[in-house]
Amino acid sequence: MNEDLPQAAKWHRTILPSFLTGDDTLDNHSSIKFHHPFSNALPYDTCESFCDANYPISFSSAARNVFKRLVVIYTRQPFVLTILPLLTGVLIGYLISCQYKRSSSSSSPLRRCQSLLASFLFSILRRRHQHPSVATHDKQTRQSLKQLPLRPLSNIPQNLIPRHIAVIMDGNRRYGKSTYGVATRGHVDGSRKLVEFSKWCLAEGISVLTVYAFSTENWMRDAHEVNTLMSIFVKYCEEMRVEAIENGISIRVVTTDDSKLPEDVKRCYKTLVEDTSHGNKMVVNICLSYGGRGEIVTACRSVIDGLMAGEFDKDEITEEMFEKRLLLPDCPDVVVRTSGEKRLSNFLLWQLAYAEMFFWDKRWPEVTREDLVGVIRNYAMGRQRRFGK
Repeated sequence: MNEDLPQAAKWHRTILPSFLTGDDTLDNHSSIKFHHPFSNALPYDTCESFCDANYPISFSSAARNVFKRLVVIYTRQPFVLTILPLLTGVLIGYLISCQYKRSSSSSSPLRRCQSLLASFLFSILRRRHQHPSVATHDKQTRQSLKQLPLRPLSNIPQNLIPRHIAVIMDGNRRYGKSTYGVATRGHVDGSRKLVEFSKWCLAEGISVLTVYAFSTENWMRDAHEVNTLMSIFVKYCEEMRVEAIENGISIRVVTTDDSKLPEDVKRCYKTLVEDTSHGNKMVVNICLSYGGRGEIVTACRSVIDGLMAGEFDKDEITEEMFEKRLLLPDCPDVVVRTSGEKRLSNFLLWQLAYAEMFFWDKRWPEVTREDLVGVIRNYAMGRQRRFGK
């Protein structure tokens, strides 16, 4: 009977049972060539005789019938079984996503598992099919930074341009979640935007840029996100160092509590500060593990220490003396916050007393150079700074 069977049936009679039973006879049939029989399908009785053969496989009656049907389908149209797992996966993902939307307010373990699985599936789909890999993204970042023009676009006289701009870089997580399906990916784009924004400020003639990179309150976030942020800082530290040296930018790191910073982060920012200390075209202050209240408390302690040491009398304490004991005594002319929020969030509480405030609805990675130019023009032509006079 074996001689009368088509080649595909011979393969099923010899190879497939060995595969299902774990028999080593697979190697004995390696010379058999299998061709998909699209045009020469097996009749059902041949498949029945195959399944009824005396192989050491035990099936229930229902399982035997299912197996017979699968063999028939496979021999007639293998493409069905090739595409079936993909369609099944898409269907499962769709059902889970629907369930996730309907039960987002539920707190049962099953609902939470479904929500996590749905987020995982969609994050993979978005990352693979809509956006480049991280390595490609980094390569594009380096190329675009090299191509950034260093010429002013605001056409504002230098004496009217704000000397010092402070930025609260908000909205990275929301941007990452909406764009990539992963919140932490937004911090990668946010780091790139910081390098871009620094070069824009340099081109427009701004002398000092201070950015709020990580607050002391941010330590209360999820440990995974905090670790990701620290690793991103280490990764982009070298990018910032190279760009700063090439463009004459001096980078300083301002922190009110460095006790929680990882050692590799401390080493990176110390190298960054030392290697860029000679820059004389612009200063970039990165507030890392920083809090405005903590800075004021530290300054108060410094004043008390000087008073107790007899360096000055209490009547000699002035705002100017106190300001010099701050970590950042230079007061910004302009403060910008992104993502539509309208609060300072413990950022430069002393220094921003008379700063002009601008609030952008855009999230930080979405900011363009035109946004910065708009602030410069508004500051120069639309704001009158009277300082209480």
